[in-house]
Amino acid sequence: MQTLLATDMQGEVLSRLNRIRPFEFNTYGSNRLFIEWKQYHERVVTDFPLFGRLDIPAGKYDFGRYRVGLSTGVQRPLSISLEFEDGGFFGGNRRETSLDFQWRQSAHFFVGLASVKTS
Repeated sequence: MQTLLATDMQGEVLSRLNRIRPFEFNTYGSNRLFIEWKQYHERVVTDFPLFGRLDIPAGKYDFGRYRVGLSTGVQRPLSISLEFEDGGFFGGNRRETSLDFQWRQSAHFFVGLASVKTS
């Protein structure tokens, strides 16, 4: 388990993230599959806009999210990464899907394309 903390100048916890990865499988060729659980505690001191269309009111928020990822090794000529994350988000729900492609023409040149969809 990994824990990340952010505090204010008085030492009060503003943000805490506990991350557990109960399953991770890596191959010799750097392919990877994982499942992860994240538990957030957020203390919002003042209201703030999010993404320009959503207002997050001040208060305390506790929510959990899970994430699943699958990727191939970046040493391959074509590598792919797919991740899916879902769960709570500041009193609501949020789902995110990401897909990345990377074409490695040589050791000195590669091109990538990434797409993220959030709902």
